[in-house]
Amino acid sequence: MKKFAIKPSKINGNGCFAVRNIKKGETVYRLSGELCSQEEINKRIADGEERLDDPLQIGEDEFLDLDQISNSFNHSCSPNAGIREKQELFATKDIPIGAEITFDYSITVGKNDIGFNWNMICNCASEN
Repeated sequence: MKKFAIKPSKINGNGCFAVRNIKKGETVYRLSGELCSQEEINKRIADGEERLDDPLQIGEDEFLDLDQISNSFNHSCSPNAGIREKQELFATKDIPIGAEITFDYSITVGKNDIGFNWNMICNCASEN
């Protein structure tokens, strides 16, 4: 059963919104994309093809260059989802119908050893 739909978001562009109630601990989505090495991600970032917070680090030298659906989940400093088992997005609290599903992008950036300093302008409007 479908758990979310992509629609315009107040946070940034499009976002993913719950189309049914999602219980705490429930899998929301398995993030997917092209498997890349750190070297390839570094090249894509240096060439301007990728932002540092777009790829999902799933291992010491393994990244997912997220596909369009996976890249539609927005950041929040007060997220209602998190990542476990490398790429499983799961609800960290109950998510009601209509709520935007978000996670904290800072958890997807490893030890910051990619050679770039990561920062972002946050638009989530959270008190955190």
